[in-house]
Amino acid sequence: ATRHSTHSLPPAIMGCFSSKASTYKVTNDVDFVRNIRCKCPELAALWTQSDPHEWDLIEWDRRGTALARVLKLRLTNIGLADLPSDIVNLTALRELNVSGNNLASLPSSIGQLTELRKFVLCERDDNNFALTALPDSITRCAKLEELILGASSIVSLPASIGNLKELRHLSVRGSKHLELLPDSIVQCSALTEINIAFTSIKSLPESIGDLRKLEILSAASTKLSSLPVSISNCPLKLLAIEGCEFETFPEEIVEIITLERLWAHNNRIMKLPESIGNMYKLEELTLQGNRLASVPVGLASIDASVVVDLTGNPKLKFVPSEVMSLDSVKLDKGVTKGYTTDQRIDQAEDLADRAGDLAARKAKFAKEATKAVVKKAAGEASSMASILMGKKK
Repeated sequence: ATRHSTHSLPPAIMGCFSSKASTYKVTNDVDFVRNIRCKCPELAALWTQSDPHEWDLIEWDRRGTALARVLKLRLTNIGLADLPSDIVNLTALRELNVSGNNLASLPSSIGQLTELRKFVLCERDDNNFALTALPDSITRCAKLEELILGASSIVSLPASIGNLKELRHLSVRGSKHLELLPDSIVQCSALTEINIAFTSIKSLPESIGDLRKLEILSAASTKLSSLPVSISNCPLKLLAIEGCEFETFPEEIVEIITLERLWAHNNRIMKLPESIGNMYKLEELTLQGNRLASVPVGLASIDASVVVDLTGNPKLKFVPSEVMSLDSVKLDKGVTKGYTTDQRIDQAEDLADRAGDLAARKAKFAKEATKAVVKKAAGEASSMASILMGKKK
């Protein structure tokens, strides 16, 4: 989008940009938006009606009255290079969407929007690539519940982001220059969803387990190769780590007893833990496109209805019959029931161990039985001796 030229504006609006233009007496939101229009050619080209309540992009409370307040402002795809600073005077504003522009900065006074619940910088993969940082003052928007930053050029988040105690949804999806989340993110105790997909994030805060309401973590196509141990404390229902750099299956995942969907395809995972079958709430497990050469028998312990995708693992030639019996296992053609050499060795060792245990128990039982027989015989001999001694007397 390009900036609108003032030359094509209606004469009534052109006066806003003349040196002799009068200044509005700003007393309420109706006056505020008129003032914003006069300072922003892009909006002046859109807001041509005389009554601000008829303007697009605005949602009003008590529409049509002098006391009407602006609740939502959607300034999307209109070619903004600067966000009018007067917007911070709309103190009842609950939602602000500025996606699809090319903003280089946000007003440092944005923290004055204390009623703001949702801020959208980018939706999907649209613009605002010039913006590299958020003002720290945005963390003064204490009622903020959704912070959607999208595919921006942001390289870091405010260290004070932990002040956003009401934040439920954070998305930096597509912000490819972002390499880490501030440690203070774990102080956002209301978080239920974090989307860091398609960023350059390499690790998660070690104390991410403090987020005791986190249900969705989308980390697809990041630089992650491991997960913090504490993640098992998060009540996750969806964990998306597809397209990352995992070579080892994170065993911490097995401890997330609430997990319903695990998307771990297109990594470099070579082996699964035997304990993977302990994920009793699992409904979907995607492991296609890895480097698996075997599947543990323990996988058969999950619910038979779970969708398990094992396609695209070229080294996987055999799958235990116990796993093959699951209803919804997806395999490449040519994969057959059977066990790898290592699994057969493990089975033989397991049988040997069990046989050894059985032999030890049998020997112990025999020893205890012998002791009991000897003790019983000794008792009987003692009794007989007592009887004989009595007769002798």
